[in-house]
Amino acid sequence: MWPLIGRDRELGLIREALDAGASGVLIGGSAGVGKTRIARQALDDSAAAGAFVARVRATRSSVGIPLGAFGAYVPAGAQPANDAGQIQGVIATLRAQAGERELMVGVDDAQLLDPASATLLLHLAEHAIASVVATVRAGEPCPDAVTELWKDAGCAFLELEPLGDEQLAELVEAVLGSPLQHDARQWIVQRSHGNILYTRQLIVHAIESDALVCEDGFWRLVRQPSASYSLRELIAARIGELSDGERSGLELLTIAEPLMLTEATTLIGSDTLSELETKHLVIVRGDQDGASEVRIAEPLYSELITAEMPVSRGRQHRVRLAELVNARPDQSPSDRVRVALWLTAAAEAVPVETLLEAARAANLAGFQGEGRFARQAIDAGAGVEANMLLALAHSVYNRPQEAERVLAEAEGTVQDPRLAGEYLRQRATVLQWGLGRTDDTIALLDRALAWWPDEQWHQQVAILRLPFLALRDPPAAHASELEQLLTRGTLTDDARRWLRWALAADRFWAGSACDARAILPEIPQIPFRGELEFLEFAAISSIGLGSGADLPGLEHDMRVAFYRAADVPDPAAAALAGATVAATSYLAGRFLDCRRWLSEALSESQRQDPLAARMIARALQVAVAFSIGDHRAASAAARTLDSEVSGAHFAQPAIAAWITRGRAWGLLADAQPTKAQSFLLDTAEAFGRTPVFEAELLYEAMRAGRPARELAPALQVLAGRSDAPLTSAYAEHVSARAGGDGLALLHAADAFAALGANRYASEAAAHASAAFASEGRQDTARRAAARSRELQPIEQGAQPLSIEGVDRDAIDLTPREAQMVELASRGLTNAEIAETLVLSSRTVETHIYRAMRKLGVNDRREFRPMPAN
Repeated sequence: MWPLIGRDRELGLIREALDAGASGVLIGGSAGVGKTRIARQALDDSAAAGAFVARVRATRSSVGIPLGAFGAYVPAGAQPANDAGQIQGVIATLRAQAGERELMVGVDDAQLLDPASATLLLHLAEHAIASVVATVRAGEPCPDAVTELWKDAGCAFLELEPLGDEQLAELVEAVLGSPLQHDARQWIVQRSHGNILYTRQLIVHAIESDALVCEDGFWRLVRQPSASYSLRELIAARIGELSDGERSGLELLTIAEPLMLTEATTLIGSDTLSELETKHLVIVRGDQDGASEVRIAEPLYSELITAEMPVSRGRQHRVRLAELVNARPDQSPSDRVRVALWLTAAAEAVPVETLLEAARAANLAGFQGEGRFARQAIDAGAGVEANMLLALAHSVYNRPQEAERVLAEAEGTVQDPRLAGEYLRQRATVLQWGLGRTDDTIALLDRALAWWPDEQWHQQVAILRLPFLALRDPPAAHASELEQLLTRGTLTDDARRWLRWALAADRFWAGSACDARAILPEIPQIPFRGELEFLEFAAISSIGLGSGADLPGLEHDMRVAFYRAADVPDPAAAALAGATVAATSYLAGRFLDCRRWLSEALSESQRQDPLAARMIARALQVAVAFSIGDHRAASAAARTLDSEVSGAHFAQPAIAAWITRGRAWGLLADAQPTKAQSFLLDTAEAFGRTPVFEAELLYEAMRAGRPARELAPALQVLAGRSDAPLTSAYAEHVSARAGGDGLALLHAADAFAALGANRYASEAAAHASAAFASEGRQDTARRAAARSRELQPIEQGAQPLSIEGVDRDAIDLTPREAQMVELASRGLTNAEIAETLVLSSRTVETHIYRAMRKLGVNDRREFRPMPAN
């Protein structure tokens, strides 16, 4: 039996109604919504409280048998002359079995009761013989006696709505025992529409067909499974018999929903549409502008209708729908994709302009066609614009070589300067960020100067060219030129954003991280339109993580971006947003949260990954496994990282730094700390132009075991070259550790904690504890150890940090001590704690004293709430 989740409110209403003197409760709702389960729970609660519960179930087969539902309670051998006599016999049996206990009668599917059973139920309620808890199915006729229960007999009526999305997902995760990835969660809640019966059928079939699989502790939807035979039978029974017009109307909606009400009325007919709405097969909803749209009432209805639709009729429907949607004055991106799909599926010619619009929309909306419409447009002679759209499709699927090939084929064919500017920016982005070919990028832009002789074109190319010169030359070498260009009032919006992105990147690489973040806009509108939005988004992620200026704010914004991108969908944006949230979770020491977001990022990156989010996620997989003590998994994750990096090029410094750290964590997992340190230090030299990343790798070398005194001078210099708060905290931690200064180490811990980097804060506090212990200051060492433990609670999977010179047993609280510290931190006295835990005051006093010694405090008012052990 599935657990009852998300129904606390409804159970409370049932209990309140019965306690208030109601003769019973009728629970109404559609089939599969969970009426039987909540009624069973309410009856179980009553039985646990001492009531006698008689449970009966009405069925269609027993409806013709007098008292058929209550047959188990008819006295054996009794042959009364009429129904009234039988009813009295059943009442006597129920009273005898209940004895002195309260009598409860539960009836499932009361709408199917035979007349005598319904009369009996009404008699029990009206005469206060028993409290009734019964379920009735919405939309089906009930015997008059059952209707009278809530109309005149004092029973309360509870309309049970489908479970909300969050409650349904919580229920499924409780049943499966592991979390659901976002895609799997959305598939379940959208398909089931809150219906628990449908949910059970969907999950069982999805698992049996290997469409829903558990990988790395998360349930992932590998593909969209079809409905099982048993579920199709359930749906067919719900839909019932359909006229030809009704079926045709449902077929049209299945292909094209939603349709505007006026469109649906034109295609289906007002009478047929009204009949479908009356049967609860379609729903009509108005939006905030007063317009209305029509949808299939249940998503699973669409699957059944689609499976039964003849191919020829489907072709006719698609042609009609393409004409209808093409006539819309304001087509959405998905509209354009659907029109092209419909015409293609119907074997109809697709106009070139429609193909181009569909290709553009497909890239924008994350449609999984991988350039299908762009290829069709190229074959139809659409020209360079089609090449650009196909190249963009290659880019978002992380195929820069193919993107460059397609774009190179079109060089020299561009006749429009406006389009040529877009072409150059797209191709330059592919060459630089996809292939790391800076010199080829600048050479391309130099060639482009000769395409048109006018000054306006030369200025446009110069604006495009300057960011790549800034990439090639030392940081800040072109900052003044970028700033000067930005003062021009004649710049287009895109040109201004392009230059602002370049200036932000240049300042970040030069060390002005806070200035860089202030230059960038907020997260661009999702889904992204093209390369510029991708670059801005990547910069927001790398600058936010590298600087550490507002990690909690970055995490919040990226969570919002992830859900938006996953639902649109925009897999590329979702992948980087998920990887960024995973990174902030890692820095905060929330390793289990990090692992969950890594699962999301890796899943999304399988679809589109132009921003190399997968590499961040792979590196963090190594980090999380290593941090929770699973060195075998960390080694395996490092091998996976190496295999996916092999042969690829990553021009972004942030991605290269992540890959370096991931490989180093893998070496640590393989018990090769010296090799890990050397690898980090050698790679750090290559980041000499970017102090944020060089400092990051030097700090990792200290975490890998390199003596702090060897690293402190370089980190101090880097901190002077950068305004990144994380860089300053790195330098402070390393310098304090090099000097063995416990107080300075605690200050560094506070600096990390203020940024949201609790993992590093915990390590700095542990180093402080070791420093104090080396000076013989055991009480202070214990306080610092307690601070370290507080900053890194073990419920997120972290392994306890080893603290040199401090006995683990002398600082770790026992479960009982932790429990008492928790109560004392709330202000409870020893006597109150003793009463709460049913212990003697002397026992409490002893445990509190030992806890104070371990935590190094002299006053119980210094207790802070302890994390659970």
